[in-house]
Amino acid sequence: MANGTWKSIETITAGEYVQGINGINPVLGVQRAVLGPSRCIWTFNDKSIYFSGEHLFWVRKKGKEFFGVADMTQHLLEKDVELCPQFEGLTLKQDVICIDRPVEYAVTDGWKIDRPIIAREYNDNTQLYELVLGGTHTMIANGYVVAGNAHDDDVNYSTIHWNGVTRNE
Repeated sequence: MANGTWKSIETITAGEYVQGINGINPVLGVQRAVLGPSRCIWTFNDKSIYFSGEHLFWVRKKGKEFFGVADMTQHLLEKDVELCPQFEGLTLKQDVICIDRPVEYAVTDGWKIDRPIIAREYNDNTQLYELVLGGTHTMIANGYVVAGNAHDDDVNYSTIHWNGVTRNE
């Protein structure tokens, strides 16, 4: 959260504020969906975060920063507003990479090399949550910089260079 506390995503509501990639972002709403038969839940070896494959992470590869997803097919389906109207607004014009091998992930203290793996313990009825955010449409979730219904109509993501969270002591 913007005040430095942690809160489960299912308890966050519109009107609250989260820490984003370049400061504080307002929560405009919460979108809910179920996993369904065509998606899976992903994680990392350390089980530090669980996410659906189309969820955008801020990553770095060969010195370039951008959004990446574990499941590019699902990401492209989610971008098609006619097929998935609950994700309206997901309109990134910049490159998004498929994270199918280890890359650097933006985390609170800088960067972490990791690779997503499928978490097989979830069923089709698993509830998913996505925050709709203002500002840079990003937040820190379980220590990772992720997008919350991102679009680049009002944010130039190419100007962002992540160095970790600056804390006021």
